[in-house]
Amino acid sequence: MKWDGVYVNGGAIRLGRREDVRDAVADGRYDAEECERNGYSSVCVADGAAPPEMAVAAGRRAVERSGVPQDAFDLVLHASMNYQGMDAWTPSPYNQAGTVGGSACSVDIHQLCNGGLVGLQMAAAHLSARPAGAALVTTADAFPLPAVDRFRSDMGAVFGDGASAVVLSRTPGPARLLSTALVTDTTHEAMSRGEVPWSEYSGELGFPWDLSGRRIAYLRHRGIGRKVVANVTDGMAGVSTPPSANPASVSAQWPGSSSPTSARRTATTGTSRRTTAWSAPGPPGTGDAPTGTSARGTHLPGVVHLLETGAVQPGDHVALVGLVAGFSFGCAVVQIEECPDWEPEESR
Repeated sequence: MKWDGVYVNGGAIRLGRREDVRDAVADGRYDAEECERNGYSSVCVADGAAPPEMAVAAGRRAVERSGVPQDAFDLVLHASMNYQGMDAWTPSPYNQAGTVGGSACSVDIHQLCNGGLVGLQMAAAHLSARPAGAALVTTADAFPLPAVDRFRSDMGAVFGDGASAVVLSRTPGPARLLSTALVTDTTHEAMSRGEVPWSEYSGELGFPWDLSGRRIAYLRHRGIGRKVVANVTDGMAGVSTPPSANPASVSAQWPGSSSPTSARRTATTGTSRRTTAWSAPGPPGTGDAPTGTSARGTHLPGVVHLLETGAVQPGDHVALVGLVAGFSFGCAVVQIEECPDWEPEESR
C-alpha cells in the first residue's frame, strides 16, 4: 500500500541494560560456536521491568518529541509477543492512560516479529480516514527465564528486552511513511509448530521455549529444507523491493529484525549488509548487533536509532523488512525529511 501524507512525528526507545554476550559464553549460558556464528556483541536485559512500563516510558518521550497535542490522538496500538506482566489483560489501555489519555481507540497486536510493521500499516490506514487525528504505536517485550532462554530458545537469535514508540499523523515530521506491504504464505505454516501437540494453557508442556526444536522436527521428517529456504527467500524478495534511491540510503532489517545471520541475506532485495541497520552506528562500545532480537521486531527502534544518531540524512530511504512464523512477510519504506535534535536513549 502506498501512503500519501503520513508522517512519523516522534519516536523513542527504552532498552534494558546491556549485557556482553561474552559473559554468557563464559558462564555456559550461550554456546561459543553459536555466538561466533550469530555475531551479537551484547543483549538488552530488563531486570524485572514490566514490558508495559517500558512501553509507557518510550511512549511518553515519543509524544513529547512529536509536539502533537494529546487530545489529537484517536488511536493507540501496542505490539508484543511474550507475557506482558498479567493474565487476561491487554496493555494498550494501560499505555494510553500513561501517555495520551483521552478516549482514543486502543488495540493490542500479536504478530510477533512483524508487530511494529502491522502497527504502522494500521495507523496509516486510520489516518487516511481520519486526517485530523494522530496515532501512537508502541512495542515492548521481555524474555526472562524460565519461560524463555534468551540465548538458546531460538537458534540464530538472541532475545533482547526493551520498548519503542512512534507517533504518526498527517502533520509533516522527521520521516514520511511511503508504503507498507504485508502478505502471508501458509505453505510451511506448520514449521513453527513442528510436532508439538496443542496444550490447554501456556507452559503446560514445559519451559523454556524450544522454537529451534519445532523447526528441526518439521524439516527432518519432510526433507524439504531447501524448499523452505527458497520459499522464504522468494517471500522476502517479493515484499521488500527497495525504493529507487541511492543504495547507501537504504536500511533493510531482516527476519527477527536484529539478526546478523539474517542480515547476510540482504542480496534478495539488491541491498548489501553494508546498507542495513545492522551496520548502522551503535552506542559506544557495543559494536555490531548491540541490542539482541526483540520479538515484535526492531523496526521501530531501528528508525528511531537512525534518527537519534544522525545515521540518515534528508532524502534517504529506510526499508524495514520483517518475517514471522506462518510465514508472514512485511515491509515498510520511510523517507527521511529532516534530522531532528533527539538525544539518544543510551546517553540519558
